[in-house]
Amino acid sequence: RIAKLYSELRRESVSSGGIPIAVRHIESLIRMAEAHAKMHLREYVNSDDVDLAISVMVDSFISTQKFSVKRVLQKHFRSYLNFKKDSFQLLLFTLNELVREKANFLGLPESDDVDPYEGRVEVNMDDFEAKARELDIPEVTDFYSSNVFKSNHFTLDQTRNLIIFRNNRR
Repeated sequence: RIAKLYSELRRESVSSGGIPIAVRHIESLIRMAEAHAKMHLREYVNSDDVDLAISVMVDSFISTQKFSVKRVLQKHFRSYLNFKKDSFQLLLFTLNELVREKANFLGLPESDDVDPYEGRVEVNMDDFEAKARELDIPEVTDFYSSNVFKSNHFTLDQTRNLIIFRNNRR
């Protein structure tokens, strides 16, 4: 993944007339990923560490470019610029919108509480994942197992291909 990023950044920055990326940028990316792992008291680097390092490095590299080159690179590398937590918040917002649409369609009463609807609302996983792909988030598996997903009253029923919202506050 890092090698692919390096080749893409090099190709795009050279073709758009910007400052080319160097091998030392990749070395810095690896050091940032290792440092992030150490901050979390791990002796190994996982994909979250690499994703954060990529996001920081790409953002920093793009910010050093001329304005016209910067816009081209930001558009091309926008998927690298959003770290997972940003994606989780965007996915949560999208899922809440689908729940709201479904609840309105079913005629469920809105609650005055923080959670929007009383009872249970089911959303098709395929619908949610299609919306996620529209937002350039192709993989949502980590979101399903995240605390963000669970703490907002969502559960997964993979046998029926459903995301279930349960508002247990009454």
